[in-house]
Amino acid sequence: MANAKLAQLNGTVYMEGLSAEIAGLYVQAFITDEMLNATKLVELYAEGYIDDRPELAALYVQALVDPHPYPWMTEEVLTTAYCWRIERTDGVVLGFTSHDQDITFDGVTYEAATGFTPTAVDTNDTLAVDNLDVDGMLTADCITENELAGGVYDFAKVTISLVNWKNISDSRLVLRRGTIGRLRYGKNGFTAEIRGLTEAYQQKAGAVYQKTCRATLGDKKCKVNIVDYTTTGAVLAVDADTEFMTNVQVTAGFYDYGCLRWTSGTNINTTVEVKTYLADGTIEVYLPTIWKPEAGDTFILMAGCDRNLSTCINRFNNMLNFRGEPYVPGNDYQTGYATQGASNVVASGTNPARG
Repeated sequence: MANAKLAQLNGTVYMEGLSAEIAGLYVQAFITDEMLNATKLVELYAEGYIDDRPELAALYVQALVDPHPYPWMTEEVLTTAYCWRIERTDGVVLGFTSHDQDITFDGVTYEAATGFTPTAVDTNDTLAVDNLDVDGMLTADCITENELAGGVYDFAKVTISLVNWKNISDSRLVLRRGTIGRLRYGKNGFTAEIRGLTEAYQQKAGAVYQKTCRATLGDKKCKVNIVDYTTTGAVLAVDADTEFMTNVQVTAGFYDYGCLRWTSGTNINTTVEVKTYLADGTIEVYLPTIWKPEAGDTFILMAGCDRNLSTCINRFNNMLNFRGEPYVPGNDYQTGYATQGASNVVASGTNPARG
């Protein structure tokens, strides 16, 4: 609310006889006004706005003593610009700004010719995730369609700041921190959803007991040296977007549930999950590759695990690090009839769907 309107209200019955709490809000609206300076506060004090309200003196004095955290925001003419800092998961850091010239600070150059346009920020006082959409243009030397399709911006860290472009050494106001969520792109532009820090509270925490292993092959819980189960190969022929023949020759099923990372071709640096591997080198992936592979494309192939105890023992000899409870009774066992013999023993399971 403008100062003039507040002054008008104060001169009418709206402010007459109100409680000290309401009066505090009234004065607080004055002293927190970004365009209000010490001189204006002295005038207000002389005009009697704080007379007969000693409980408000502390607010008045505090406003005079404490400097504005961002003094450049109190100027009559503001020289502000938005800056977006994007840190990808591969370590690449990019900067973009709404200003018409490049801005450099903290070792990052924030480019102006990017066509970034932010939408309104959705913020509330609950733990709901703050959302902000940013629209941008695809450019050959900055953000390309291949990079977006390859997922290099997935889960990238984003910091949005408001800076004084006239004097970049002034203190900067950080508006938002978060990560890139959903990404949509078309022929000429893209829209990135920026999710706030409270997104972390939407994720599951802790471990839930289950028959299958909770670890991922090769991580610090599994402790298997994934290098021993990794090989390189090349495409010999392509049958479909999800199936192709390779020169890798090992036991069928060895690379089921594994990962294939392309090292050349149009899909370079993208990763797909292997569905099945046949002894003749045929690989089928779960989802189509971004671009159809071609003969000669090379890749790195890592073995997978169906997370069953039998696989952990027979293939990886890693039972001591198995992170599941394979002998927990399932629904079928609990509702079955009691019988004599081996059927009373809960099996470790070999079916990846049921454990």
